[in-house]
Amino acid sequence: MATDCNGMRADAYIQNIYFERPDLGDFKFAIGKPDDRDVKGTPGVALNQVGYNWTVEYQSCTPDKSLILHDDVYPFVNSYFHTSSNSRRIYLDKLECNYSVSIKDTEFPICNGKGVKIDRELYVFDWCKGKIVDTFHILIKIGDFKAPTATYAHHAPYEISTGPMDCTAAFPVTVAGIKSAFGVEIKDNCTLANVSVSVYTKDRYVKGILVYEGPDSPWCGDSKTEDCCIVWEKVDYAIMNNQMIGVPVGRHVMKIEAFDGCYNAATLCFEFEVKDKIAPVMKCDDDLHISLSNANGYVDGYAQVTAEDIDEGSWDNCKLDWIAVRRNVPTAVAAASSKKVTIQTATAKLMLHHLMILKMLLPTGNGW
Repeated sequence: MATDCNGMRADAYIQNIYFERPDLGDFKFAIGKPDDRDVKGTPGVALNQVGYNWTVEYQSCTPDKSLILHDDVYPFVNSYFHTSSNSRRIYLDKLECNYSVSIKDTEFPICNGKGVKIDRELYVFDWCKGKIVDTFHILIKIGDFKAPTATYAHHAPYEISTGPMDCTAAFPVTVAGIKSAFGVEIKDNCTLANVSVSVYTKDRYVKGILVYEGPDSPWCGDSKTEDCCIVWEKVDYAIMNNQMIGVPVGRHVMKIEAFDGCYNAATLCFEFEVKDKIAPVMKCDDDLHISLSNANGYVDGYAQVTAEDIDEGSWDNCKLDWIAVRRNVPTAVAAASSKKVTIQTATAKLMLHHLMILKMLLPTGNGW
Protein backbone atom coordinates (compact mmCIF):
# COMPACT_ATOMS: atom_id res chain seq x y z
CA MET A 1 0.00 0.00 0.00
CA ALA A 2 1.24 3.52 -0.85
CA THR A 3 0.12 6.93 0.56
CA ASP A 4 1.00 10.31 -0.93
CA CYS A 5 1.38 13.70 0.86
CA ASN A 6 -2.33 14.43 0.54
CA GLY A 7 -3.34 11.23 2.25
CA MET A 8 -4.37 9.50 -0.96
CA ARG A 9 -3.90 5.76 -0.80
CA ALA A 10 -3.45 3.08 -3.40
CA ASP A 11 -3.81 -0.62 -3.14
CA ALA A 12 -0.64 -2.56 -2.60
CA TYR A 13 1.25 -3.73 -5.74
CA ILE A 14 2.68 -7.17 -5.53
CA GLN A 15 5.50 -8.28 -7.85
CA ASN A 16 6.24 -11.95 -8.05
CA ILE A 17 9.88 -12.88 -8.74
CA TYR A 18 10.50 -16.50 -9.58
CA PHE A 19 13.93 -18.08 -9.26
CA GLU A 20 14.67 -21.20 -11.22
CA ARG A 21 17.72 -23.35 -11.51
CA PRO A 22 19.35 -22.38 -14.83
CA ASP A 23 19.50 -24.89 -17.63
CA LEU A 24 23.00 -26.04 -18.54
CA GLY A 25 22.48 -24.75 -22.07
CA ASP A 26 22.23 -21.22 -20.65
CA PHE A 27 25.81 -21.25 -19.40
CA LYS A 28 28.50 -19.51 -21.43
CA PHE A 29 32.21 -18.68 -21.29
CA ALA A 30 34.12 -15.40 -21.32
CA ILE A 31 37.56 -14.09 -20.43
CA GLY A 32 37.59 -12.74 -16.90
CA LYS A 33 39.44 -9.92 -15.20
CA PRO A 34 41.95 -8.33 -15.34
CA ASP A 35 41.72 -7.05 -18.91
CA ASP A 36 45.41 -6.26 -19.43
CA ARG A 37 46.47 -9.87 -20.04
CA ASP A 38 47.61 -11.40 -23.31
CA VAL A 39 44.80 -13.97 -23.49
CA LYS A 40 42.14 -14.71 -26.08
CA GLY A 41 38.94 -16.76 -25.91
CA THR A 42 37.03 -18.31 -28.81
CA PRO A 43 33.49 -19.72 -28.49
CA GLY A 44 32.94 -23.18 -29.91
CA VAL A 45 30.00 -25.49 -30.54
CA ALA A 46 26.84 -25.70 -28.46
CA LEU A 47 26.82 -27.96 -25.43
CA ASN A 48 24.79 -30.64 -27.19
CA GLN A 49 27.20 -30.82 -30.15
CA VAL A 50 30.49 -32.64 -30.61
CA GLY A 51 33.59 -30.49 -30.30
CA TYR A 52 35.09 -27.88 -28.03
CA ASN A 53 32.64 -25.54 -26.36
CA TRP A 54 35.36 -23.03 -25.54
CA THR A 55 38.99 -22.42 -26.48
CA VAL A 56 41.23 -20.15 -24.45
CA GLU A 57 44.72 -19.16 -25.58
CA TYR A 58 47.44 -17.74 -23.33
CA GLN A 59 50.41 -16.06 -24.98
CA SER A 60 53.63 -17.18 -23.29
CA CYS A 61 57.16 -18.26 -24.14
CA THR A 62 56.97 -21.06 -21.57
CA PRO A 63 54.27 -23.60 -20.58
CA ASP A 64 53.26 -21.54 -17.55
CA LYS A 65 50.01 -23.04 -16.23
CA SER A 66 49.74 -20.37 -13.55
CA LEU A 67 48.35 -18.12 -16.29
CA ILE A 68 45.07 -20.06 -16.20
CA LEU A 69 42.52 -18.15 -14.12
CA HIS A 70 39.28 -19.60 -12.79
CA ASP A 71 36.96 -17.15 -14.55
CA ASP A 72 38.56 -17.88 -17.95
CA VAL A 73 37.72 -21.59 -17.99
CA TYR A 74 34.46 -22.04 -16.07
CA PRO A 75 31.00 -21.40 -17.56
CA PHE A 76 28.62 -18.92 -15.96
CA VAL A 77 25.17 -17.35 -16.18
CA ASN A 78 24.29 -13.76 -15.41
CA SER A 79 22.30 -13.24 -12.24
CA TYR A 80 18.87 -11.65 -12.36
CA PHE A 81 20.48 -8.61 -10.74
CA HIS A 82 23.33 -8.41 -13.26
CA THR A 83 23.85 -5.00 -14.91
CA SER A 84 26.55 -3.54 -17.13
CA SER A 85 27.83 -1.48 -14.21
CA ASN A 86 27.42 -4.21 -11.60
CA SER A 87 28.54 -7.56 -12.93
CA ARG A 88 26.84 -10.48 -11.18
CA ARG A 89 28.09 -13.64 -12.79
CA ILE A 90 27.25 -16.98 -11.26
CA TYR A 91 29.82 -19.65 -12.13
CA LEU A 92 28.74 -23.25 -12.47
CA ASP A 93 31.13 -24.58 -9.83
CA LYS A 94 29.81 -22.02 -7.32
CA LEU A 95 26.11 -22.46 -8.05
CA GLU A 96 24.15 -23.75 -5.08
CA CYS A 97 21.50 -25.48 -7.14
CA ASN A 98 22.41 -29.12 -6.66
CA TYR A 99 25.06 -29.01 -9.40
CA SER A 100 28.66 -30.03 -8.83
CA VAL A 101 31.55 -30.24 -11.26
CA SER A 102 34.74 -32.23 -11.64
CA ILE A 103 37.48 -31.86 -14.22
CA LYS A 104 39.80 -34.15 -16.12
CA ASP A 105 42.84 -32.69 -17.90
CA THR A 106 44.91 -34.31 -20.63
CA GLU A 107 48.12 -32.43 -21.45
CA PHE A 108 50.00 -32.37 -24.77
CA PRO A 109 53.41 -30.65 -25.00
CA ILE A 110 53.76 -28.41 -28.06
CA CYS A 111 56.55 -26.45 -29.70
CA ASN A 112 59.29 -28.78 -28.44
CA GLY A 113 58.19 -28.34 -24.85
CA LYS A 114 57.96 -24.54 -25.04
CA GLY A 115 54.17 -24.70 -24.74
CA VAL A 116 51.31 -26.98 -23.74
CA LYS A 117 47.77 -27.83 -24.82
CA ILE A 118 45.30 -29.01 -22.20
CA ASP A 119 42.20 -30.94 -23.20
CA ARG A 120 39.83 -30.31 -20.31
CA GLU A 121 36.60 -32.21 -19.71
CA LEU A 122 34.32 -30.54 -17.17
CA TYR A 123 31.76 -33.06 -15.91
CA VAL A 124 28.47 -31.74 -14.47
CA PHE A 125 26.85 -33.89 -11.79
CA ASP A 126 23.16 -33.27 -11.06
CA TRP A 127 22.33 -34.21 -7.48
CA CYS A 128 18.64 -34.22 -8.28
CA LYS A 129 19.16 -36.95 -10.88
CA GLY A 130 22.08 -38.60 -9.15
CA LYS A 131 24.32 -38.77 -12.21
CA ILE A 132 26.55 -36.83 -14.62
CA VAL A 133 24.15 -35.08 -16.97
CA ASP A 134 26.57 -33.28 -19.32
CA THR A 135 30.19 -32.48 -20.10
CA PHE A 136 31.78 -29.20 -21.20
CA HIS A 137 34.83 -29.61 -23.47
CA ILE A 138 37.46 -26.88 -23.10
CA LEU A 139 40.77 -26.49 -24.95
CA ILE A 140 43.43 -24.52 -23.08
CA LYS A 141 46.52 -23.46 -25.03
CA ILE A 142 49.64 -21.92 -23.50
CA GLY A 143 52.55 -20.96 -25.74
CA ASP A 144 53.79 -18.71 -28.52
CA PHE A 145 50.98 -18.27 -31.04
CA LYS A 146 51.98 -14.93 -32.56
CA ALA A 147 53.91 -14.69 -35.82
CA PRO A 148 56.99 -12.48 -36.25
CA THR A 149 56.52 -8.81 -37.09
CA ALA A 150 58.53 -6.12 -38.87
CA THR A 151 59.29 -2.53 -37.95
CA TYR A 152 59.97 -0.38 -41.01
CA ALA A 153 62.26 2.64 -41.03
CA HIS A 154 60.70 6.05 -41.64
CA HIS A 155 62.66 6.68 -44.85
CA ALA A 156 60.91 4.02 -46.97
CA PRO A 157 61.10 3.30 -49.88
CA TYR A 158 64.70 2.39 -49.33
CA GLU A 159 67.71 3.07 -51.53
CA ILE A 160 70.92 1.08 -51.69
CA SER A 161 73.93 1.59 -53.91
CA THR A 162 75.59 -0.65 -56.42
CA GLY A 163 78.98 -2.07 -55.57
CA PRO A 164 82.24 -0.46 -56.75
CA MET A 165 83.19 -3.27 -59.14
CA ASP A 166 80.03 -3.73 -61.23
CA CYS A 167 76.60 -2.21 -61.80
CA THR A 168 74.75 -4.49 -59.38
CA ALA A 169 74.04 -4.43 -55.67
CA ALA A 170 74.70 -7.01 -53.00
CA PHE A 171 73.15 -7.05 -49.55
CA PRO A 172 72.87 -9.47 -46.62
CA VAL A 173 69.73 -11.58 -46.24
CA THR A 174 70.10 -12.35 -42.54
CA VAL A 175 67.93 -10.67 -39.90
CA ALA A 176 70.81 -8.50 -38.68
CA GLY A 177 71.93 -7.76 -42.24
CA ILE A 178 68.48 -6.65 -43.41
CA LYS A 179 68.26 -4.28 -40.44
CA SER A 180 71.73 -2.89 -41.20
CA ALA A 181 71.15 -2.43 -44.95
CA PHE A 182 67.52 -1.27 -44.99
CA GLY A 183 66.61 -0.34 -41.43
CA VAL A 184 63.89 -3.03 -41.38
CA GLU A 185 63.81 -4.87 -38.06
CA ILE A 186 62.24 -8.34 -37.98
CA LYS A 187 61.44 -9.61 -34.50
CA ASP A 188 59.36 -12.11 -32.58
CA ASN A 189 57.88 -11.93 -29.10
CA CYS A 190 59.71 -15.15 -28.16
CA THR A 191 62.33 -16.59 -30.51
CA LEU A 192 62.86 -15.79 -34.19
CA ALA A 193 64.00 -18.97 -35.91
CA ASN A 194 64.60 -18.26 -39.59
CA VAL A 195 63.85 -15.96 -42.53
CA SER A 196 63.57 -16.68 -46.24
CA VAL A 197 64.12 -13.82 -48.71
CA SER A 198 63.03 -13.43 -52.33
CA VAL A 199 63.18 -10.38 -54.62
CA TYR A 200 60.75 -9.22 -57.31
CA THR A 201 62.07 -6.85 -60.00
CA LYS A 202 60.15 -4.27 -62.05
CA ASP A 203 62.14 -4.36 -65.31
CA ARG A 204 64.02 -7.22 -66.93
CA TYR A 205 67.21 -6.66 -68.92
CA VAL A 206 69.04 -9.19 -71.08
CA LYS A 207 72.63 -8.21 -71.89
CA GLY A 208 71.80 -4.58 -71.18
CA ILE A 209 68.66 -4.54 -73.35
CA LEU A 210 65.26 -3.89 -71.77
CA VAL A 211 63.05 -6.84 -72.70
CA TYR A 212 60.23 -6.39 -70.18
CA GLU A 213 58.92 -3.35 -68.34
CA GLY A 214 56.69 -3.98 -65.35
CA PRO A 215 53.81 -1.79 -64.13
CA ASP A 216 54.62 1.24 -62.03
CA SER A 217 53.00 -0.21 -58.90
CA PRO A 218 54.28 -3.56 -57.64
CA TRP A 219 51.02 -4.46 -55.86
CA CYS A 220 48.04 -6.38 -57.19
CA GLY A 221 45.08 -4.10 -57.88
CA ASP A 222 43.98 -2.27 -54.74
CA SER A 223 45.92 -4.54 -52.39
CA LYS A 224 48.15 -3.01 -49.75
CA THR A 225 51.79 -3.58 -48.93
CA GLU A 226 50.96 -5.86 -46.01
CA ASP A 227 49.02 -8.20 -48.36
CA CYS A 228 52.28 -9.00 -50.23
CA CYS A 229 50.44 -9.59 -53.52
CA ILE A 230 53.18 -8.69 -56.03
CA VAL A 231 52.79 -8.35 -59.81
CA TRP A 232 56.46 -7.74 -60.60
CA GLU A 233 58.55 -10.65 -61.81
CA LYS A 234 60.28 -12.85 -59.26
CA VAL A 235 63.99 -13.22 -60.00
CA ASP A 236 66.15 -15.89 -58.37
CA TYR A 237 69.28 -13.87 -57.65
CA ALA A 238 72.24 -15.86 -56.37
CA ILE A 239 72.98 -16.01 -52.65
CA MET A 240 76.54 -16.53 -51.45
CA ASN A 241 77.69 -16.38 -47.83
CA ASN A 242 74.30 -14.98 -46.77
CA GLN A 243 74.61 -12.22 -49.37
CA MET A 244 72.19 -11.78 -52.27
CA ILE A 245 74.28 -10.67 -55.25
CA GLY A 246 73.71 -9.43 -58.78
CA VAL A 247 70.65 -7.23 -58.09
CA PRO A 248 70.59 -4.66 -60.94
CA VAL A 249 69.85 -0.95 -60.90
CA GLY A 250 66.11 -0.27 -60.66
CA ARG A 251 63.08 -0.83 -58.45
CA HIS A 252 62.51 -4.05 -56.54
CA VAL A 253 60.32 -5.56 -53.81
CA MET A 254 61.79 -7.73 -51.07
CA LYS A 255 59.50 -10.48 -49.76
CA ILE A 256 60.47 -11.96 -46.40
CA GLU A 257 58.95 -15.09 -44.94
CA ALA A 258 59.75 -15.18 -41.23
CA PHE A 259 59.32 -18.16 -38.90
CA ASP A 260 59.57 -18.32 -35.14
CA GLY A 261 60.52 -21.19 -32.85
CA CYS A 262 56.93 -22.45 -32.69
CA TYR A 263 56.36 -22.55 -36.47
CA ASN A 264 54.30 -19.36 -36.61
CA ALA A 265 54.93 -17.68 -39.96
CA ALA A 266 54.50 -14.18 -41.35
CA THR A 267 55.05 -12.72 -44.82
CA LEU A 268 56.52 -9.21 -44.91
CA CYS A 269 57.19 -7.01 -47.95
CA PHE A 270 58.75 -3.64 -48.75
CA GLU A 271 59.95 -1.81 -51.86
CA PHE A 272 63.53 -0.70 -52.41
CA GLU A 273 65.58 0.78 -55.24
CA VAL A 274 69.12 0.11 -56.39
CA LYS A 275 70.96 3.22 -57.59
CA ASP A 276 74.47 3.81 -58.88
CA LYS A 277 76.10 6.03 -56.26
CA ILE A 278 79.70 5.13 -57.11
CA ALA A 279 81.81 7.88 -58.73
CA PRO A 280 83.93 7.08 -61.81
CA VAL A 281 87.62 6.21 -61.48
CA MET A 282 89.86 8.70 -63.34
CA LYS A 283 93.11 7.60 -64.98
CA CYS A 284 94.94 10.18 -67.07
CA ASP A 285 98.38 10.66 -68.62
CA ASP A 286 100.44 12.89 -66.33
CA ASP A 287 103.41 13.04 -68.72
CA LEU A 288 101.93 14.20 -72.00
CA HIS A 289 104.11 15.75 -74.73
CA ILE A 290 102.34 17.94 -77.29
CA SER A 291 103.97 19.35 -80.42
CA LEU A 292 102.75 22.58 -81.99
CA SER A 293 102.32 22.78 -85.73
CA ASN A 294 104.82 24.79 -87.79
CA ALA A 295 103.92 28.46 -88.11
CA ASN A 296 104.53 30.44 -91.26
CA GLY A 297 105.25 33.66 -89.42
CA TYR A 298 101.79 35.07 -90.02
CA VAL A 299 99.86 32.75 -87.67
CA ASP A 300 100.69 31.13 -84.35
CA GLY A 301 101.40 27.42 -84.10
CA TYR A 302 98.66 25.30 -82.57
CA ALA A 303 98.02 21.82 -81.25
CA GLN A 304 94.88 19.72 -80.97
CA VAL A 305 94.35 17.31 -78.05
CA THR A 306 91.40 14.95 -77.62
CA ALA A 307 90.13 13.10 -74.55
CA GLU A 308 91.50 9.86 -75.97
CA ASP A 309 95.00 11.36 -75.90
CA ILE A 310 94.81 11.96 -72.16
CA ASP A 311 92.59 9.12 -70.91
CA GLU A 312 94.45 6.03 -69.75
CA GLY A 313 91.55 3.73 -69.02
CA SER A 314 89.17 5.76 -66.89
CA TRP A 315 86.18 3.61 -66.01
CA ASP A 316 82.95 3.40 -64.06
CA ASN A 317 81.18 0.43 -62.53
CA CYS A 318 78.09 1.22 -64.63
CA LYS A 319 79.98 2.52 -67.73
CA LEU A 320 80.92 6.14 -68.37
CA ASP A 321 78.42 8.62 -69.70
CA TRP A 322 80.97 10.85 -71.39
CA ILE A 323 84.52 12.15 -70.99
CA ALA A 324 85.69 15.70 -71.63
CA VAL A 325 89.06 17.45 -71.39
CA ARG A 326 89.61 21.12 -70.93
CA ARG A 327 92.48 23.47 -70.24
CA ASN A 328 92.57 24.60 -66.62
CA VAL A 329 94.53 27.88 -66.57
CA PRO A 330 94.34 30.64 -63.93
CA THR A 331 92.59 33.75 -65.26
CA ALA A 332 95.59 36.04 -64.79
CA VAL A 333 97.92 33.68 -66.62
CA ALA A 334 95.48 33.18 -69.45
CA ALA A 335 95.07 36.93 -69.92
CA ALA A 336 98.83 37.45 -70.06
CA SER A 337 99.40 34.67 -72.55
CA SER A 338 99.68 35.78 -76.17
CA LYS A 339 99.56 32.29 -77.54
CA LYS A 340 96.50 30.09 -78.01
CA VAL A 341 95.93 26.46 -77.33
CA THR A 342 92.88 24.79 -78.87
CA ILE A 343 91.59 21.66 -77.12
CA GLN A 344 88.95 19.62 -78.83
CA THR A 345 86.42 17.72 -76.69
CA ALA A 346 85.49 14.18 -77.64
CA THR A 347 82.23 12.88 -76.22
CA ALA A 348 80.85 9.41 -76.54
CA LYS A 349 77.39 8.82 -75.16
CA LEU A 350 77.19 5.08 -74.64
CA MET A 351 74.03 4.62 -72.53
CA LEU A 352 76.19 5.48 -69.56
CA HIS A 353 75.78 7.08 -66.19
CA HIS A 354 78.41 9.57 -65.02
CA LEU A 355 80.01 12.83 -66.06
CA MET A 356 83.73 12.93 -65.64
CA ILE A 357 86.07 15.81 -66.40
CA LEU A 358 89.73 15.22 -67.02
CA LYS A 359 91.72 18.37 -66.39
CA MET A 360 94.79 18.90 -68.53
CA LEU A 361 97.31 21.38 -67.20
CA LEU A 362 99.35 23.04 -69.97
CA PRO A 363 102.22 25.52 -69.51
CA THR A 364 101.48 29.03 -70.69
CA GLY A 365 104.91 30.67 -70.75
CA ASN A 366 106.87 31.99 -73.72
CA GLY A 367 107.14 29.73 -76.70
CA TRP A 368 103.47 28.66 -76.61
